[in-house]
Amino acid sequence: MTDPQDVRQAVAAAHAAYIRAMRDRDVDALAEHFAVDAILLPQASAMRRGRDAIRDWFGTWLPATTFDEFSLRSEEIAAVEDTAYEVGTFRQVWATAGGPPGSYQGRYLMVWRREPDGRWRILRDMFSLERDSPSGSG
Repeated sequence: MTDPQDVRQAVAAAHAAYIRAMRDRDVDALAEHFAVDAILLPQASAMRRGRDAIRDWFGTWLPATTFDEFSLRSEEIAAVEDTAYEVGTFRQVWATAGGPPGSYQGRYLMVWRREPDGRWRILRDMFSLERDSPSGSG
């Protein structure tokens, strides 16, 4: 049986490492948060299938981006066996080389899977921007 508190702690630790990787612009570290067979469903962009495709997607924009803020707030987590479902919100404030600063906030849905090594990785990740984002592409 999966202990819900253990799952919440594992996801919180994964989020902290994910945020560090975003701020450090570490594409490889970000990709490691995803299962090998993960699917990323970014808003207004093509679906990315597999860790390598997800790494490539991050690699197209992350190296030129500096985050003043990147936060995730988990609203709900439920787990069944080795799968967990998470709903939450996020906020980003960034700048790109040669471009104006921007920000947006939104919602996400992540499906996590406990891998054979015991680590929880993202199996599915889908996010959407709030329509009333303060600025940026929302």
